[in-house]
Amino acid sequence: MPRFYFHLRMAQGLKPYEIGLELPDVETAYLEAFQTALEMWPDLLRQREDPTRNTFEIADCCGQVIQTLPFSEVLDSTKQRTARQKLPHQARTAKALADRTRRLAAALDEQVRMAREGIRRSQELLNASRSNQSD
Repeated sequence: MPRFYFHLRMAQGLKPYEIGLELPDVETAYLEAFQTALEMWPDLLRQREDPTRNTFEIADCCGQVIQTLPFSEVLDSTKQRTARQKLPHQARTAKALADRTRRLAAALDEQVRMAREGIRRSQELLNASRSNQSD
């Protein structure tokens, strides 16, 4: 299993991580870095440091940086999550609107049906009246 190193680049400079972690692939290494950045976020804020200025540099066993994770991506992901959390409310609103539209369409259909029935009856009465006049 490959070993990945997570070097932390901060405003003060690079803090290399010498131990590394054995992980199955680069995607897993990225997710590990992301989770760590997420966990570090509150501590950095408490230290009055701007987390968005930090970046993890994910390196392979040869020291080659193969991926970077700006901490700002963590912030961006929480914005996306917030948007997704609002979706159920938006979905409920859309469903309520669709239900109201269906009820209004059904009421309109009923009004059209009643108007046609009224026209049909009026035609019958006119026809009956013409029949009576011709007699």
